[in-house]
Amino acid sequence: MAVVMTVEQTLDPQRSTADYAGERITDIGVVIPKTGPIYSNIDKIKNYRSMAEARPTAERSERQAANGTEATQTPDEGAEIMDPKDVQPSAVISQLPGFIRRHSSKTPNENRKSVPELERRQSHPSVTVSEHARLSQEVKVLARPSLDRGSSAANPKRVSVVNGDFISEDPDISDELKRMRDSEKAKRENKRRMKELQDGERVLVGQRVSEGHANYVMAYDMLTGIRVAVSRCAQVPHRLTDADFTATKKLAFDLSGSEITPSSKYDFKFKDYAPEVFRDLRRLFKLDAADYLVSLTAKYILSEQGSPGKSGSFFYYSRDFKFIIKTIHHSEHRQLRTALREYHAYVRDNPNTLISQIYGLHRLKMPWGRDAKVHKVHFLVMNNIFPPFLKMHKQFDLKGSTYGRVMDVPRALAQGKTNIVMKDVNWLDQNEKLLLGPTKRKTFLTQLRKDVRFLERLRIMDYSLLVGIHSLDAAAAETEPLVNLSDNRRMLTAEDVAALEEEGGIVATNEQDEHEPFVYYVGIIDCLTHYSWIKRLETIFRSIGHKKDTISAIPPIDYGERFLAFITDGVSGATV
Repeated sequence: MAVVMTVEQTLDPQRSTADYAGERITDIGVVIPKTGPIYSNIDKIKNYRSMAEARPTAERSERQAANGTEATQTPDEGAEIMDPKDVQPSAVISQLPGFIRRHSSKTPNENRKSVPELERRQSHPSVTVSEHARLSQEVKVLARPSLDRGSSAANPKRVSVVNGDFISEDPDISDELKRMRDSEKAKRENKRRMKELQDGERVLVGQRVSEGHANYVMAYDMLTGIRVAVSRCAQVPHRLTDADFTATKKLAFDLSGSEITPSSKYDFKFKDYAPEVFRDLRRLFKLDAADYLVSLTAKYILSEQGSPGKSGSFFYYSRDFKFIIKTIHHSEHRQLRTALREYHAYVRDNPNTLISQIYGLHRLKMPWGRDAKVHKVHFLVMNNIFPPFLKMHKQFDLKGSTYGRVMDVPRALAQGKTNIVMKDVNWLDQNEKLLLGPTKRKTFLTQLRKDVRFLERLRIMDYSLLVGIHSLDAAAAETEPLVNLSDNRRMLTAEDVAALEEEGGIVATNEQDEHEPFVYYVGIIDCLTHYSWIKRLETIFRSIGHKKDTISAIPPIDYGERFLAFITDGVSGATV
C-alpha cells in the first residue's frame, strides 16, 4: 500500500529528502519506489521533477488537446539535469498541478479520482487550510493554480477559516466545503446518539432513576434481586407441584458477597415468591428468560413516570419500556399469593386474556427513610400494555363508574403534563367508541366476559380497562407513519396489520370488517383489590350521599355487571 502525502499550508524546504520518500503524488500517478538507497539519493529527485514537468501520460495530452492548449514537450533522455544542490523538495512539489488530502490507509486505486474530477480540481486557485480546523480525513486541499495557459495565477483566491467555517471567494469551493462540513456534523451527531443509547443514558419515557434520585437505592436493590433470583431458576423446569405455589426463596446481599449472591453496593434482603410458578407463567406468556433479564437488568436503568397515585404505588419502567415494576400493598401481595393457583390455570386455558400479565412477585427488606429503619417493600413485575416507540394519542382508564371519574385536561396541560390519562366522564363527553367490526367485536367481548367472570369468582373489584388509541392519520401528520399507507386509509396490507397486532394492538374495523386508521391497545389492570370488610364499609359510606351505581366500591358481582355494560356500550355496533 502506498503512503499518501498530506499537504499542510506550505511545505517546509528544510525537510530532508527522506521525509518525502515513499509518498504518492496523486494527480500524476507517480509513486516513489521503496527501495534501499532511494530514500537518501537526491539525484533521483531530479528525475521525478523532469517527469512531473513532462507529464507524458496520454490522459494529460488528451485533456490539453480538448482545452485547445499546446502539449508540453517531453525532454530528451539526454537533457541537462540541474545540480543536486539546487534541487529542493519544495521546488519539486511546486511544479505539480495539485494535491488531494487522503487518509493514509487507502490504496492508490481508492485515492485516484476520475479525469473530469481532476480537471475540475486543477482549474481551482490555491487554498490554504489551518491545521486546527480540518473537517475530516476527506477534506480536499487544492495546492496551487494550474500551470495551464489561461489560468490567472497572479491573483489567486484564498480560503480562510472564520469561527470554524470555511469562507472562500470562489463559490464552488465554498459550496463544496459547506456540504462536507454539514455531512461531517451529521455523522458526528449520529455517532453521539448511538453512543448515548449504547451507554444507557436515555430512557424512552419519564425521568431516569439515576444515582442521587430519592428511590435509586430501592430501584438498584430490586434489579439486583431480580437478576440473581431469575438466574437461579435457569435449570431444567419440572412439573409444578402444590409446594411450588407456596415456596419462597430468600437471598441476602452485602458488600462482601457470598457463594450464592454477588457483591452489592448496598445491604438488603430479597425474597422471591413461587419462583417456579412464575417461571412457568413467563413461558406461557412466551417470554424468554434471557430477554427478560436483558430488558430489566442489562444497564440497571429504570425510569419513573409521574408521582404515586391514590394507591401510593410507585411505577418504574424498564429501559426498553416493555416491563413495569409496581410497588403494591401487603394486602395486594396476599391476594395474589392466594389466587396464584387459579391465575396460573386461567392463563394456561386462556392465552388471549386481557388481564395483566404478571411475571414475578418479590419483596425487599432494606433500610429506608430518614430514620434508616428496616422497611418491607412488596412489588411485582408486569407487562406494559403500550408498546415502545409508539405514541398514544388518547388514553383512558375506564371502570364504569362516574363519581370522581373525570380528568381536568386543560388544568393538566397547564401544569405541563403530557401523559394524560382520561377517565369515564371524559369518555362519555367525547362520545368515544371502539371501532370494531362484527368479527373483532365478537372476539373482544367474548374474552372480556370470560375475564370478568373469572375476577368475580375471586371476589375482586375496582379493576379498570386501560385503553390506548393510536391514530395512524395523526401519526402521519406529525412524523413518519408507522406503516406506509395508500391514499385509501382503509387499505392496510396484511403485513401492516400483522406488524401492528404483533405488539398487542387491535386494528379498528368497520361493519364490513374493513380496516380503519386506528389501533387500540387494551388491558385489564389493578386486578388485586379484594372486596374485604374495609371495602364493605366504603360502600356503605359512599352510598349515603351518592347513588350506588355511580361509586366504585360495590360488591364484585355488581361491579362486574356494570363494568361489562359500560365497555359493551363503548364498542360500536354492540348491544348490552
